[in-house]
Amino acid sequence: MSTLTALCGLLSVSVFVGSFSIFGLLHSDFDVFHDFISNLGSKGQPYAIFWNLLGFVAVGLLLAAFGWFFGLCKNDRIHGACLIDRKRFTL
Repeated sequence: MSTLTALCGLLSVSVFVGSFSIFGLLHSDFDVFHDFISNLGSKGQPYAIFWNLLGFVAVGLLLAAFGWFFGLCKNDRIHGACLIDRKRFTL
């Protein structure tokens, strides 16, 4: 289970960085240092649907899976849903 957790975490970062690099290079008017990342997926952009699916939806699902599997590894489903260790916050 911990391998699957690590795989989801690493894959989410890899998909985000890879898709950001590719779509940033494909979009001629996008400047990595001066534009907001949401400009790649805004209405009227040439590859907006693909960026939204990869950069936002796929990464979001992978991060949600990472959180869930992380909670399962710690035997605490609430922890996986919230990514908070409740034992540290109890009095």
